[in-house]
Amino acid sequence: MKPPSTIKKVLHAVCIMLQRKAERTPKKDRPQEFEENWWAASQKLMRERNFMDQLLQYDKDHIPEGVMKKIREKFVTDPEFKPQRAEKASIAAKGLCQWVLALDQYDRVLKIVRPKKAKAAAADEKYQVTLQGLQRK
Repeated sequence: MKPPSTIKKVLHAVCIMLQRKAERTPKKDRPQEFEENWWAASQKLMRERNFMDQLLQYDKDHIPEGVMKKIREKFVTDPEFKPQRAEKASIAAKGLCQWVLALDQYDRVLKIVRPKKAKAAAADEKYQVTLQGLQRK
C-alpha cells in the first residue's frame, strides 16, 4: 500500500512529536544499504492499542526543544503541511495535522507565558511575606 505523501508527512510529524524513531529498512535499489523509513514507523505506531491515548494525554507543557525544532524546520514551514491539504487525503490526517500545529502554537505561547507566570508567583510570594509582616505589626 502506498499512501498519499500528505498522509506520510503528517504521520512522520506525529512520530517525531511522540519521539519515535524511524524504522531502518533495506533500500529497494540497494538491499545491502538501509534507509530511514518513517512510514513503517507510522504504521507500527498506529497499530498500538493506546495510540489515541498517547495523543490525548500528551505532555504539552514539557515538549523537548529538539522535538519542536524538528517540527518547525520540517513541517510547520512546509506549505504542503496544512490541514486543508491533509483533509483531501484523509479526515484523520487533517485532525493529526491540526494536533501537531496546535502543539506548535501552544509551545510558542508557553515560552512567552511561563516566565511571566514565574514572575507573578515570585511577586505573590513577596506579597504574602509582606502581608504576614503587616499582620504581625
